[in-house]
Amino acid sequence: IRAQLSAIAKPLRLVGILAGDDGPSHTYAVYAQRACEELGIQFELRRYPRLAAESAIREAGRDPAVHGIMVYYPIFGGEHDAYLRDLVEPAKDFEGLHSSWARALYENRRFIDAAKTKKAILPCTPLAILKLVEAAGAFQASGRPLEGRRVTIFNRDRKSTRLNSSHPS
Repeated sequence: IRAQLSAIAKPLRLVGILAGDDGPSHTYAVYAQRACEELGIQFELRRYPRLAAESAIREAGRDPAVHGIMVYYPIFGGEHDAYLRDLVEPAKDFEGLHSSWARALYENRRFIDAAKTKKAILPCTPLAILKLVEAAGAFQASGRPLEGRRVTIFNRDRKSTRLNSSHPS
């Protein structure tokens, strides 16, 4: 990763948006900042009150100097957080939580271009699960590998995208 980053003319800039007072989110933000610093990625943690989260996400999305956005959830919880996740521009969605990336995961689209040069930004925990199931020989990695199957995933991370066999295709 360091070699790939050093080949880029301008350093990448990641903005973390922390809105609210969730303790684990703060800890996660600190870890993300450390990891970015180790890799040479510029990381800026922006703190806001919960009610300013929407405007903060929009502002970071409009800023051409910001290459990636990471929002620390939960902010409100439930549907409001789902709304906020979809405000992040997909191209700047550092964690792959936008609904367009969830669709790419469900459809097993690992690339966003026909030449397969631009990787999709897929949510890491569900992608890891798909790769484990694939490595175990439970399915072939083509088409929609889990379509029509019942899948149960146990996970203590509240922020992970959930695979749901009843998701509309």
